[in-house]
Amino acid sequence: MAISQEKLKLLLQAREELYRDDVTPDIEKVAGLFPKGYVSIVASMAGAGKTWLMEYISCQLSIGGKILDGIVAKSKPQKTLIFAGETGKKLLDKRLAKTNWGYQPENIIVYEAMKWAKLGVPYMLNTPAGQETVAAVVDTERPAIVWFDTFLSFHTVDESDMANMNALFQFLLRMASFYDLAIVLNHHTRKKPSRA
Repeated sequence: MAISQEKLKLLLQAREELYRDDVTPDIEKVAGLFPKGYVSIVASMAGAGKTWLMEYISCQLSIGGKILDGIVAKSKPQKTLIFAGETGKKLLDKRLAKTNWGYQPENIIVYEAMKWAKLGVPYMLNTPAGQETVAAVVDTERPAIVWFDTFLSFHTVDESDMANMNALFQFLLRMASFYDLAIVLNHHTRKKPSRA
């Protein structure tokens, strides 16, 4: 499909306007990637490596290493909190044993949804009781970054229902802002079918 020179010129002008200016404040980012006080999403098809990326970044943060070969130079060690919905700590540890990544185990904290379910602990983010559980853990652990792996494991909302999704994201944003941390949602690009 061809585009006219006039339309191309307009598109290129719009591109120029997207660059940051000198008065735009920089937001502190965990690992140089995930802004504190905000929610970020890492989305892909299942099996694309979202959990591996989470583990690698968590390891680097735990020792204060370079992130992704230098996006962030050496920094002080930081704590990662992982809410694991599809993989448990044993599997995460087994996968780490296959790597030569250095890490400090005390700086990578994992809570498993499967264990909570067995114990009857509420953890669904779209319920007041689940929000209370998650907020209490964050308050206790005080991490720099929180991962939900995967996001679908921590809510029962039809993702096409914008009112309920907005309420869920508002809770996450309030928590990220209040605790001055980054929240990252590992998310599958294929949604659960609508329950309607």
